[in-house]
Amino acid sequence: MQAHVFCEPLMYFEPHPYFACPLDHRARRVLGLFAKRDLIKSSDVANPLGISTRQARELLSKWSGQGWLEIADPSRRGRKYRLAKTYKSLLG
Repeated sequence: MQAHVFCEPLMYFEPHPYFACPLDHRARRVLGLFAKRDLIKSSDVANPLGISTRQARELLSKWSGQGWLEIADPSRRGRKYRLAKTYKSLLG
């Protein structure tokens, strides 16, 4: 049985053909963080987006479920995420 990814309806410009779901403005900003580093954590996402670390954790979990992020360090404190290998080539 094939897994289906639920995509919320979003206001977006043009989806990238490699992504199953179109990226909203927050996801595009987070994608840009991977140009500078290999791993990110919720505080890395919260600061540039101007949201709480709790909201950042929820977004990271959602994006991980969509398949473009992977959990690199599954610890409860300091969980880290990396860009999925499939999408890493998009950054050049």
